[in-house]
Amino acid sequence: MMQPSLRETKKVEGQTPQELFTIEHAELLESGEKWMKNTTTSCMVVATLIATVVFSAVIIVPGGNNDKTGIPIRLMETTFHVFAISDAIAGFG
Repeated sequence: MMQPSLRETKKVEGQTPQELFTIEHAELLESGEKWMKNTTTSCMVVATLIATVVFSAVIIVPGGNNDKTGIPIRLMETTFHVFAISDAIAGFG
């Protein structure tokens, strides 16, 4: 941050403060880019693992299904409803 009147003032080397800042912080910019790429990679691995677990939870019904009707065995239990709702929310999120 600086006074607006000093923004276009040239320094001894003939550079504006913006140009001088860019040159002096080029290494910091490069290391920040590397850090951001590593962080993004880590987050993608975690997101992929979560998506895999959610997808497998959608396919496999806890308790199994009734062989004759195909309806989940624990359909009337509250815990099954909590599971189904939380699984749906995770699938949409």
